Amino acid sequence: MPWQPRGLALTRHQQQVVYHGDGPILVVAGAGTGKTTVLASRVVRLIEDKLADPGEILAVTYTRNSARDLMRRIACLWKGKDDPDTVSEVVASGLKIGTFHAYCYKLLREAGERFALLEDSDLYVLLRHRQQELKLHYYVKAATPGQFLEGLSRFFKRCHDELRSPDDYDEYLGKLKRKLVPLPRVTPRGEKEALPDEEVLGRSNEIARVFHYVENLLASEDLGTYSHVITRAIQLLRDPKNSGHLEKARRGARFTLIDEFQDSNVAQIELTRLLASEKANVFAVGDPDQAIYRFRGATAGTFDHFLKTFGIERVKRVTMSENRRSTDFILRSAHSLISHNPPITSVELPEGKRWEREPLQHSRKDEPHPVSPVLIRGWEGLAVEATFVAEEIARMHGAEKRRWNDFAVLYRSHSHGSRLAEELLERNIPFRVTGFDLLAIAEVRDLVAALRAVIGGDSVSLLRVAALPAFQIDGEELRAVLAASEKACALESSLEKVPGGSEVITALAEVRHSIRRQQNKALAACGLVQQQFQIPFTVDTGVFTQFVQSFSRKPRPISGEGTLSEFLEFLEYFTECGGRVTAPEDDDGETPASLQMEIGETAGASPRDDAVQLLTVHAAKGLEFPVVFIQRMKPGSFPLNYREDLVEFPNELRDRDTRFDDPNEAHKEEERRLFYVAMTRAEDVLYICAQKGRG
Repeated sequence: MPWQPRGLALTRHQQQVVYHGDGPILVVAGAGTGKTTVLASRVVRLIEDKLADPGEILAVTYTRNSARDLMRRIACLWKGKDDPDTVSEVVASGLKIGTFHAYCYKLLREAGERFALLEDSDLYVLLRHRQQELKLHYYVKAATPGQFLEGLSRFFKRCHDELRSPDDYDEYLGKLKRKLVPLPRVTPRGEKEALPDEEVLGRSNEIARVFHYVENLLASEDLGTYSHVITRAIQLLRDPKNSGHLEKARRGARFTLIDEFQDSNVAQIELTRLLASEKANVFAVGDPDQAIYRFRGATAGTFDHFLKTFGIERVKRVTMSENRRSTDFILRSAHSLISHNPPITSVELPEGKRWEREPLQHSRKDEPHPVSPVLIRGWEGLAVEATFVAEEIARMHGAEKRRWNDFAVLYRSHSHGSRLAEELLERNIPFRVTGFDLLAIAEVRDLVAALRAVIGGDSVSLLRVAALPAFQIDGEELRAVLAASEKACALESSLEKVPGGSEVITALAEVRHSIRRQQNKALAACGLVQQQFQIPFTVDTGVFTQFVQSFSRKPRPISGEGTLSEFLEFLEYFTECGGRVTAPEDDDGETPASLQMEIGETAGASPRDDAVQLLTVHAAKGLEFPVVFIQRMKPGSFPLNYREDLVEFPNELRDRDTRFDDPNEAHKEEERRLFYVAMTRAEDVLYICAQKGRG
């Protein structure tokens, strides 16, 4: 008798997916239709029905949290429970569950290819250190020193997503010179005067030269980015001299299953094709309407790409549209929005082979609360909106006996949640901000200022240190002394003239001496400075200290000797390129430490406190909440305005299925998908907050 899932009633379409035999299968599964459930069920069915050994199965998803959740679900379906011992037993079976990057990193290690990993911000820092060596002529005039480098880093990442090398760009450049393809945009579109053709070619030449320089630099230093992890794995598997590695990889991936397929890019699909061999036992499940990672190279066109890669006639196609999460009001509202986007698959596909977008079908069996329509609330200003959301949360918590963590407030950018956080604090409502930049926390800012004051030459930081409670300096008195001083940089001498000021100077001298005894190491400096200046040892300062520790472990070209001055320079460049210091559980992207774990290894997730959740829409993907508020629905906030890259990635270098004619229109489509994701996080109640006259 075929395997039956424990305590799980599969729908007809879910059964088609779980019991599919050999060959490729592509599943379009809308929000709340059970994507991860069918993937986990299919894995266990393959094992239990003796269709595959655990060591012949590879299941990939896109975040470590998703991989942990998938592992627990498989453990529960297969072994009947998901405690740590059972999860360890599943890992020991040889079943491979993890992210694309973790799988490829392990593949490279087993082949003897080892290199130190750089995060995207690390590459930016490395190029800032070597900016003179780049010998820029055109782009050195960019608005800020790192503007070109930031745009260039994104450009290189996109090249890897599309499997484009410096040689490919050289070939494209040759076509430009022969006028076989149109000239690209190599400067912001808003500039008044169009550049002459000679300068466009000159800038393109500069991009090509720097692309070669960066790739050669990374190779010579045994470094690589996350993008290199996948492209180098593909190079390994493609190399006929390494055919043994390809055969071994194929034996370990006889059945490949991909969750959240809409987040795939060209390189990841090519990796899947290489692993698939002739039978192509590839299962992919995703929702094109939730493709919200265009900046990672993902597009809704990946579904076309899959069909063409494995054969339009050969691929079995299934649509899952029974939503068990949300009310009918929410689902119909979400569909009315997303139906403004283009069709799921392109018109290039043969008639009858295209995928039509279907509205999700409400299939909840019970309604614990009265069903509410989608509620739209207009507001005159930010304060009114924040007050309304906080008061409504408090009301529903009391009147409907909902837990605090039943509520989630979603927004497009992190800055949009600050006013609401103040309102929740005033009402003593517990809340948790996911992905919040700890560099904005007062204690962390005090610690950074103290570290900078130790190095010296930073009057602003020294003034912040002087204002610490440990010294009890009268601010008015210090300002009066500074105003009377004739010297422009007289803060230290002025401090000596006010009560408590000499203690600041003495404390700085003592901590400098202590840090020198610790070889000026940044990590040691953190603890010494906190102790000397009585900066509280909080969870936030603890996370910042972990950030300093991770800096100390970075490759030598980034961290140098790990000294305090080197760290502060790194921090300056890190924030310059938009880096944020977040709590470890908030950082769901890959990190060097996580890639060095064996694929399939899992860590326990800490339980969430009973608190209102404040998070961006990107961070909310894959989650669900009984009550959802979407904030700041107005142009410029949500949707965000389109911001073009300084360095345009030419359509001629894109795969045919990932091209788009109008970047601004592609941006609008992605913002719609983001809003669709936000709406479909809600189970019972959805509030949309918009500014009157602008929503």
